Amino acid sequence: RLTMMASTSVDEADRMQQQQLGKTDFVKSVRQLHVLAGAVVEASCQESLPADVEKCIKSNRPFDALTWIVSNSGSLMSDEGHETFLNAMLLQLSLCSQSQLVQLVSALLKITHSQLTPENTDALTRLLGKVFNMLPTTSPLRYDALFQTYFDEFEFLFLFFHVYSYPTKPDVSCTQLIQTNPSQDFFHQINSNLDGWLNEWKASVEKKRQLYKQIADIQKVQQHEALAKKYLIKYVQTFDQVPAKALTEAAPAARELITQSLKTFSSDAMELLNMQAVKQLQNEHSYRMLHALIRGDTGVYQQVCTENPSIFADLGIEKEHVDSRVRLIALAKFCAKKAEVSFEEIAKGLAISIDGVETAIIDAMRFGVMEATIDQVNQTIHVTRVAYDSFEQEDWTTLEKQLKGWHESIIQVRKTLDQVKLKMNRVST
Repeated sequence: RLTMMASTSVDEADRMQQQQLGKTDFVKSVRQLHVLAGAVVEASCQESLPADVEKCIKSNRPFDALTWIVSNSGSLMSDEGHETFLNAMLLQLSLCSQSQLVQLVSALLKITHSQLTPENTDALTRLLGKVFNMLPTTSPLRYDALFQTYFDEFEFLFLFFHVYSYPTKPDVSCTQLIQTNPSQDFFHQINSNLDGWLNEWKASVEKKRQLYKQIADIQKVQQHEALAKKYLIKYVQTFDQVPAKALTEAAPAARELITQSLKTFSSDAMELLNMQAVKQLQNEHSYRMLHALIRGDTGVYQQVCTENPSIFADLGIEKEHVDSRVRLIALAKFCAKKAEVSFEEIAKGLAISIDGVETAIIDAMRFGVMEATIDQVNQTIHVTRVAYDSFEQEDWTTLEKQLKGWHESIIQVRKTLDQVKLKMNRVST
């Protein structure tokens, strides 16, 4: 699956390698190839080195020799006692041209993957780490070799879990691996370095999209909801600048984000509704419900519930939980505009009974939605603070009026100061 952009033939690349090494170093390199090939023969219990491989080494064709060495070194890769062999082999790989390196690293990763067992995980972990670090930090091959090759059926994570994580048997399915492997070391690395890596590798939007979705899927299976949501949002955001017809691909992920936001309301819900892939769903019941929740619009919320009574069961969310949050946000919105509010006004605004107002206020204060004091005698509350982060058209209109008023006041103050300054100048003269 790796993209192989060979600018020269194998023979030409080998000749370039010889020129780069110099005569003395190249002779040394050929000797090392012979030693490596001999180790492979011994480990695989072969009687002697194949004649064609012997010919490749003697005729100064290191790439062909390395191809055979890599392809037949599986048992040596998984043995901690052969670290010297592995280091020498990686040194030879590092001397290859870029096009040769693509082919050799691809073969090396496939063999490493096939050799993975609980007993040899530590050895393979070190080897894979060395392969990754051997590649130039700006080389797109890092992405191609270590991610793209293993995308099918979560195999990319199967590989990387063993660069940073715990052992597992190779015949275990990737889903079972993810469910039974609790380590998050890999994802700590991802969170710290992924954006920088993708920029260095000049990864395309499509590659970023694949990677974000893959990580989100893995985290979902592992029940790490925060990380799953984070990378699902990154995935959906890659569709913000695409034509409308291309948004269909992101629709399932957008629906999943809406459902997550209905289950666990967070401050990024408003940002979510502004994403193009999510906005395409604005006529769907789940989108309308989340929009009503964010705005604290009890009227629209009740309308959506009436039109689609099974929506809560369909989405797997509890109606009472969403009902409560809608009321809390509606209360915060209502109280954000006034310092003193009567129980009667709240009951009417939230479409609840007077008897339920005090409970709603206490819940709002308990969840930090607002701070207020309750006057039970006069059936009012005195609002001191409201945590309401939605800014709607009517709020913009109010702000505009306030700004215009302040602007006019500043103009009037400046006129007064100019007049005072003029009078003082006259007195001084």
